[in-house]
Amino acid sequence: MLHLTIMLLTRKKRTTSFTIMPSYKTALVLASVLLCITTTSGKNYVSPLNVVETFPIKHDARASLNSCPCKNKFLCMPLSQAKNKYPTAPHVLNFIKKSNKTEVFAFVVKCDASVWGKFDWSKLTTVALANFYDAELICHAHQHGVRVVKLGNFPTTKLGNITARRNWINIQISDVTLKFLDGINIDYEDALDPFTPEQYGLTSLVKETAEVFHTAIPGSQVSFDVAWSARGIDGRYYEYKKIADYSDVIFIMAYDEQSQILKGPCAARTIHATSRKCHSEVSTVVMLQEKNCPSEKF
Repeated sequence: MLHLTIMLLTRKKRTTSFTIMPSYKTALVLASVLLCITTTSGKNYVSPLNVVETFPIKHDARASLNSCPCKNKFLCMPLSQAKNKYPTAPHVLNFIKKSNKTEVFAFVVKCDASVWGKFDWSKLTTVALANFYDAELICHAHQHGVRVVKLGNFPTTKLGNITARRNWINIQISDVTLKFLDGINIDYEDALDPFTPEQYGLTSLVKETAEVFHTAIPGSQVSFDVAWSARGIDGRYYEYKKIADYSDVIFIMAYDEQSQILKGPCAARTIHATSRKCHSEVSTVVMLQEKNCPSEKF
């Protein structure tokens, strides 16, 4: 039985850790989530991770292709490309070593080096930046063989519009390329009814995003976040099997916090021993057995 430790870092620099004990190793999402967040209270609080915006790239905020922000210019190259071009570079060797281990994925909201500098970079494999960009963090992460990806979301009303999807994908790949990133994490969490143009459109969005990213940046990572259960939690009836096939990584959001739903089987409220085991098993069993999702993607 494998134990996971998820750590929450607040701006007050308090660290909370707990252990998840899933009973299915092969279906495990090894998720060490490091969040730079401000603690808050109130029933209407919405996590910053659920508010993902797609915004135009401002010229004065983008990293120019001709001006690498890192002291070592090799660190500006996406790790998958550096692996092929500079296979003996120290940071590339570190990346290769980590590539053979279990994925440790971290979401980070806006903070500075006084916070992210305390992360255990020896264990991390991928960092997802939630609506902010920090060139210093990119250099630091790449130096430790850690991928850096951006978060992306897409409006539900346009999922069935192929032109809108293509335009969005072009914006994302341009942003990722100009900022020396390694890929994208699609953090789509809206409710979708089954057998609808929107449901099929979401699947197409993931497929098309992966195709463009893998062509433009060979070896880049396209990941997708899913609920702690595939059984329509929060009305999210997605084509999980196809999405898993098209993605490089599937991240099960089995966090130790209240889900969007208040009722239903195995509701993901504050975790204790019973509910922790419950929603971990629901995630892995449903994804693997009922949805036939490939275990290596989790």
